[in-house]
Amino acid sequence: MSESANAPSPVQPPPHEGRDAAGRFTAGNKYGPGNPFARQTAQLRKVLLEVVTEQHMREVAYKLLLLAQAGNLAAIKLLLQYVVGKPAQSVDPDRLEVQEWKLSQESRVSAAQMHDTVQQLPAETANLLVRHAWPAATENTYLRVAREELEAMDREDALRQQAQEQAPPAEATGDDG
Repeated sequence: MSESANAPSPVQPPPHEGRDAAGRFTAGNKYGPGNPFARQTAQLRKVLLEVVTEQHMREVAYKLLLLAQAGNLAAIKLLLQYVVGKPAQSVDPDRLEVQEWKLSQESRVSAAQMHDTVQQLPAETANLLVRHAWPAATENTYLRVAREELEAMDREDALRQQAQEQAPPAEATGDDG
């Protein structure tokens, strides 16, 4: 028998609930204290939002732009991250067909899902539709009613004229008028 077969295997203690193999707290650990500074940070952000105006932000953004244009690498990087965003991971040309196929499968929506979505519009979408559709519907209704009234008046005029054309002259009836 070899020595390694007789050597006791290192005993790993059972992992504690809420910790990983290295003993660190895992996300969502019920025993962890969380961020003790979260409330303080939220209050400080609230104060900043109360003090900083849109004009202040424009001025700061313009200064950042000037620094970037002057060649300040940190300013260039910060500006690009916020304006353009971080670059996307490059596409593997050998997997392009597979990725395209997966995207086509993931992006399908069944008719039932579409029907359910249309039946339950978000309030924002419903308000947008009402803001644009209501005036158009009102205008269309007004125009339709006005058109119908004009057509009715035209029919009445035509009937009157037809009645006048078909009526015998006043002298033929012995009516002096």
